[in-house]
Amino acid sequence: MIKVCVLLFALAMAACQKEHKEKVILNPPKVEQRGYLRRTNSDTVIVFVHGLFGGPQSTWTNDQTGAYWPDLLTKDTAFDKTDIYRLGYDSPYVASSFTFDDLIENSRLRLDNDEVFSKHDHVIFVCHSMGGLLVRGLLKRYEDSRAKVPLIYFLSTPTAGSHIANVAKLMSNNPQVKVLAAMPSDADSTLNGLQSDWRALTNRPLSKCAFEVQDTYGIRIVDQTSASALCDGPLDPINENHLGIAKPADNNADAYVAFRVAFQGRPKTQLNPGGNTASSDTRVEGHIDTLRKVEVGCGETKEDLTEVAPPLPMTTGQFMKDAVSSLQQTSNLKYGEVVPHGVKDNKAVFSYRLEGLDKPSSGTCGDKGVGVILIAFILSQPKSLPLPAGFQVIASDLQAVSMLRRPGAVRIDDLAKVESIDAPFSLNRWTVERPANADSWKDVMKVAAMVDSKGNTTRVF
Repeated sequence: MIKVCVLLFALAMAACQKEHKEKVILNPPKVEQRGYLRRTNSDTVIVFVHGLFGGPQSTWTNDQTGAYWPDLLTKDTAFDKTDIYRLGYDSPYVASSFTFDDLIENSRLRLDNDEVFSKHDHVIFVCHSMGGLLVRGLLKRYEDSRAKVPLIYFLSTPTAGSHIANVAKLMSNNPQVKVLAAMPSDADSTLNGLQSDWRALTNRPLSKCAFEVQDTYGIRIVDQTSASALCDGPLDPINENHLGIAKPADNNADAYVAFRVAFQGRPKTQLNPGGNTASSDTRVEGHIDTLRKVEVGCGETKEDLTEVAPPLPMTTGQFMKDAVSSLQQTSNLKYGEVVPHGVKDNKAVFSYRLEGLDKPSSGTCGDKGVGVILIAFILSQPKSLPLPAGFQVIASDLQAVSMLRRPGAVRIDDLAKVESIDAPFSLNRWTVERPANADSWKDVMKVAAMVDSKGNTTRVF
C-alpha cells in the first residue's frame, strides 16, 4: 500500500512538472512576473492567486495555445474597467519555505505594498487550489480588506483537504503541503479551523466554485466534495484536470466563461451611487425589514443563492446601502445557515442552506422543517422625503441593527403570515423591536408588527 501511495505522489509531482522537468533540473528556475499586469487606477481590481507548487505565470498559462489567463482579460470588453494583478509567493516542490501563516502575512505585505486594497474599492479574487485557502485565511484575519471583496472565484480549492497531500507531506519539506492534508476527524487541523472561522463570519464574500472533472495522471487531486465546501449557489464542473482548470485555451474555454459569468453577476454594494455627495445632515438612514420562510421535508436539503427586492418601490433620491440577511427562527431542521452578500441592483443578495431531519427508519416523516430569514434593507434617503411605512431610523436604533445581524436574535410568533422564499414581489414589511419587559439588548427581540402594502400596521405583540 505504501508503494502505491509513493507511486501516486510521484505521478502527481510529475504532473506538476510536466515536460519542463529536465529544464528545471539543468537550469535555475526563472523568476515569474507578479504584480500588476494592467493598472489604470480603476475602482475594481482582479487578483489571480496560484496554488501549491504554482507561480503567477506558469499556473495560468495554457501549454498548447500559450494563452495566459490574466492577459486574456485585457482583450475582453467585459473587463475593460478593471485593473489586473498577479499575487505570487514561493512554493517549492521539496525545499522548505513559508508556513501557511507566513504566507498570509507575506501576501498581506505584497498587497499593501502594491496598494491593491488602498487604491481600489472592489477587489475580486480568482484562486487556484491552495490559493483559495490562502485568500480565506487573509480575509478572515483582516476585516477591513474583506469588506472590499464582493466575489471570490475558487478553482478546485481543497477546502476539505486532498488525500494525495497526506502522502506528499511525508516527502516534502515545504510546510504548505501539510495544510492540504485531508481533514482528520478531530478539530486540530488548519483546515478545520479555517472552515469554522469562515462560517462564523457575519458578512463574507460571495464564493463561487469550479471543480475538476478529469484525473491528473490517474489521480483526482481535489474531489468535488472538497472543492464544493463553503461555496454559494450552483457549482461549475470543468472538463479539465487539476492543472488544466487554471489554464483556459482561450476566452471560450469553460473555466474562463464560468468566471466571466460570476464576475458579471457579482453583488455590487452601492455605498453612494451616482456620485451623490450630500452631507449626512440632509439625509436619513434607516432599515426596512421583511421576512421569508423556507420549508424543508425530512431527508431533504434546500440551498440557493437568491435575490429579494425591498418591500417598497424605490423613489428618486433613495438608494440601498446594504442588506443584512440572517436566519432567525428554525424548527425541525438538522442544519441551517444564511450568508448575506450585500446588495445588487437594489436587491438583497444572500445564500442559504437548510437540511431537514433524517428520514425515520420506519413510519412517516413528521412536520416539515422551517427556517425564517429576516432581511433588513439599509436605506438612505433625503430628509425632505416622507419616511416609508415601517422605516426605522438607524441613528436611534444602532443596537437593534446590530442584533439583526445575529442569528436567532428575533422571535416570530405567527409563522403563517410569513411569505415563502420564492413568493413574488411583496410590499409587506415587518418591524422589529425589543419587548417592553426585556431587561437588556441581550434579550431576544420580537417581530412587533406587520405593515401591509397600504401602510396599515397590525400589531403582533
